[in-house]
Amino acid sequence: MAAEKDDFLSEVKKHIKSKEAKAFIHKELEHHLQETKIELMAEGIEETDAEEKAVLQMGSPAELGMQLNKIHKPRVDWLLIGLLAAAFGMGLLPLLSVNNEYDGNFIGNQIVYIILGLLVALAAMLFDYRKLHKWSWPFLIAGILYLILLPVSPLSISVNGFPYYRIPGIGAFGGMSILPLFYLFWASFFSKEKPNLWIGWLIFAITLFLFLSLPGFPIAMMYGFLVMILFTRSAVTRKTIIATTSSVGGILVLLGILAWFTSNEYQKVRIFAFLNPKEYSETSGFMYIKIKEMLAEGGWLGNPEKTASIPNLHSDYAFVNITYFYGWLMAGLLIVILALLLARMVSVGGQIKDPYGKQLVTGAIALYSVQFLYNIGMTLGVLPIISMPLPFISYGLTPAILNAFVIGFALSVYRRKDFTAAASK
Repeated sequence: MAAEKDDFLSEVKKHIKSKEAKAFIHKELEHHLQETKIELMAEGIEETDAEEKAVLQMGSPAELGMQLNKIHKPRVDWLLIGLLAAAFGMGLLPLLSVNNEYDGNFIGNQIVYIILGLLVALAAMLFDYRKLHKWSWPFLIAGILYLILLPVSPLSISVNGFPYYRIPGIGAFGGMSILPLFYLFWASFFSKEKPNLWIGWLIFAITLFLFLSLPGFPIAMMYGFLVMILFTRSAVTRKTIIATTSSVGGILVLLGILAWFTSNEYQKVRIFAFLNPKEYSETSGFMYIKIKEMLAEGGWLGNPEKTASIPNLHSDYAFVNITYFYGWLMAGLLIVILALLLARMVSVGGQIKDPYGKQLVTGAIALYSVQFLYNIGMTLGVLPIISMPLPFISYGLTPAILNAFVIGFALSVYRRKDFTAAASK
């Protein structure tokens, strides 16, 4: 009987194209045959006859294999891939208008970053995300060591007061570079049916402190947003979520009050400048006023012949760049592409049954949306200006790789959603 069963499974798998699907289907069919055999034996049939009858009840192995191949073949989300490519393509626009104002080949560099980003997304999509579940704690330890050593390592350099690891011939990597490891850890942690929240919040407090100890509040904000969103989408009770988020909100308010009374005068001026830019037009309010003017001057079709007068138009203010030089029609198209990319990830998340996969997609949504929404918000003057990149549009290797990485894992989860959906039943 063992040989007959093996022959049956081998014949079925001949019609399965995906290697991952073959392993999954083999396991599922073996389980089904064992259950059928036990049921037949309970009816009084001898074990050998029950095994033979269980195989016969499965029908033609060729027909079954072709049916299972259709059901369990890996999926490719071409819509999400297309939106990703379109977003990366629009990331060249800010550099076309300001490349001559900077030293170095910014366009050439960005093309390299785009290619690397697409390769990272492709590699993440093809990789079976489920294999990373058991590596969550090593990811956490590696991330903590990275943050501890970043300010003191001999490889570290300081750029405008921010610490970076400098790898000759490759580039510099700061705090944002390590977010993928924490993303993978927390997705695994909150995918558990009963995560140990006391351990979780202790880890979060330590790691958030490490992020805050580095200059650069935006990265700590991205990290905190990632963890809170994953927590709210976990399997913990609604009562626990409400109690925890309320407590965190209260703590943030208290810390904000404390920070206000202990902050330096120039830090308070930045807040006043956000609330009333005209009164501080010669100092911190200048950027708010200038951005507003450039957005207004953009018109529908832009000003391709004019020059810009504010810094970082290729990075943090890339949306201002596109609006000013290419007009609101192009800026509107950009927002539509980025919004559709976000909407598509939300749609994918709603189709996933596997808890770990669902958390990975949720984390991708969190990291992408906090950058997208905050950057547009600060550009339009509804949020304070900080150094927050616009996904796929702002210049730089780290933002390109980070966002390609998380979207690549969203594609990986989608690719295997039929395997995990069947296994969760």
